[in-house]
Amino acid sequence: MITGLAIGHVDPEYAFWTTSGEFVFVAILAGYLSIPAVFAASIILELVRSFSNLYFPNTWQMVLGVFLLVIILTLPNGLGSLFNRRREGGS
Repeated sequence: MITGLAIGHVDPEYAFWTTSGEFVFVAILAGYLSIPAVFAASIILELVRSFSNLYFPNTWQMVLGVFLLVIILTLPNGLGSLFNRRREGGS
């Protein structure tokens, strides 16, 4: 909706399922504990996607999936838990 207001039209590509999947990926990666984690997760998503597309052009989606699994297993509350720990005095 914001894109439609800013650009003046909405491209049908925005309705493709992978676009909404990116939002879910960022939400899972960031967690719910910190707003700055959302920005960090967006940057990390673009970096991982760019590098995996460069080095693994045929299987970059699998690399993103493995990366997401590693984050879920190591940081169940997302990257926001790192920001939250630092704010509480670290551990």
